[in-house]
Amino acid sequence: MKNISSHEANQHKIPSSLDISVIIILGIAGMMGTFQYLLSDLKINGYKKESWTVRDSTGRTGKEKNVLIDTLTIVYHPQIATHHADSKVSAVSDKKTKTPATGVGKAFDFESIYFAYNSVILVWFAIFSVMLGCSLALLPVIISAINNIVREFKLPRRRQLLAFLLAILVGILIFYAQHINYLLKPTQVLAKLGIVLGHPDYLYIFIITSISVALIAIAGQLMINQAISTLPNTILGLDVAAHNKIAAKFELLRNQLGFFLLIDSVLIVLSVLNTDTYRRAIISEVSVNMDIVPRNYGYIYGLLFTFLLAVIYMPIYYRLKRKGEMMLKEIPRGELDGGGQDIAAVLNIKQTPIESFKVALSILAPVLTSLVPGLLNI
Repeated sequence: MKNISSHEANQHKIPSSLDISVIIILGIAGMMGTFQYLLSDLKINGYKKESWTVRDSTGRTGKEKNVLIDTLTIVYHPQIATHHADSKVSAVSDKKTKTPATGVGKAFDFESIYFAYNSVILVWFAIFSVMLGCSLALLPVIISAINNIVREFKLPRRRQLLAFLLAILVGILIFYAQHINYLLKPTQVLAKLGIVLGHPDYLYIFIITSISVALIAIAGQLMINQAISTLPNTILGLDVAAHNKIAAKFELLRNQLGFFLLIDSVLIVLSVLNTDTYRRAIISEVSVNMDIVPRNYGYIYGLLFTFLLAVIYMPIYYRLKRKGEMMLKEIPRGELDGGGQDIAAVLNIKQTPIESFKVALSILAPVLTSLVPGLLNI
């Protein structure tokens, strides 16, 4: 009965060939479009050395404002600094061939081999583009899943609105949680030093797009929380057809809850990887006598997003599990041992060790991902 009811519930949800084509096109267009934009906005810097002052403009660290705190030595493109020290070698002739050691007329355009000096920037561009491509490709899938829940459970407008308002609230909390006044964000470092990108503030358009898709998936989880309320408190006295329908709805909620968790986990893992690569792209472009973008920045992101995944998923999962137990609570044991075994197997959620491991891994993925670069020393 479980397989039949699931088939009937999902028969009309099979995506068409056009749907799959749209998903593929959105993913490729998002990835390639973002990658080409980043390449077009690339700001190529050569070697130079500057001294910057660190001053207290607020007076918090001393009695007077504008007090000199420190002096920073900033070297732009430190990878090519040693070549300036070898400039005299180019004038020395080879005794055997009687030709200049550097080779007359043989040279590379710095622009054509720029990524050879700073390949981390290219890696960051790639991860950032893949993150945007995945976000756009997953958007129609998420919207379709939410529409299925709304139609199946006939959720009223006010319940839908409440779920999306809560998702927006989560987005606001994410913004303020990562907005630390005493720490420069990577985009601020790019703008301040004038490196990597000509218009670093435009990155926020892509970042907000990716976060918005993740928030829609969170809205889907919150929509499931609203849908749980439409399930009956007991299945006592209902016929087999009603059992099939309730079992199909319950299983739909359970599967979609895990699906939305997986989507958010994937997008957040890409975001954490992007943040760490972003940081390494900056510190490979400039050398400063301090950690201008601390490694702990990535750890903070991972910890924040792991908390959000757990605090949203676990209460909804617990409520769904308790709802299933409640519907079975008043059913006599004899009925469950007989024809009610199928629905009991659906409503009485029991995860296998592998399923539990997958859920735990999805929730802990952001913080684990933030630890990988440090453990591998990359």
